[in-house]
Amino acid sequence: MCVSECLKKDNSLPIGFCAYVPYTVKLQAQATLNCFYLIKCNHGSGFDASTGVFTAPSEGLYFASITLDIVGSEKVDALVVKDSGGRRDVVAKVSSGTQGTCACATAVFVMSKQDTLYAECIGDSSRPKSLSCFSSFICFKIK
Repeated sequence: MCVSECLKKDNSLPIGFCAYVPYTVKLQAQATLNCFYLIKCNHGSGFDASTGVFTAPSEGLYFASITLDIVGSEKVDALVVKDSGGRRDVVAKVSSGTQGTCACATAVFVMSKQDTLYAECIGDSSRPKSLSCFSSFICFKIK
């Protein structure tokens, strides 16, 4: 399904989630980020905070955002990955600086029913990284 077809469809029920890191949390590299469990909303119940995975309940056009607020002088890289039946597509990538900075990435993309979306930490696994409570992972169905 292409973007223009998604924009023509009208679904009245909201779908999406907004989740934050509840406090400063240490990350290990090369892992799905399941630290976003301070749930502000979870319309459609598609986001599983225990795994960090959002499952699309219907096909459509979706918007996602990830914000990383870094504690200390570590560099953190993360991907937002869409999985369509085993095919992984990176829809957004965010990289923090190395001086306690905040970085954000956004994306608009098409998801089919039962596609999954998750954030994944990448990079050097030798030292843990730290995220603050200003870090967030958000996804909403646009159309």
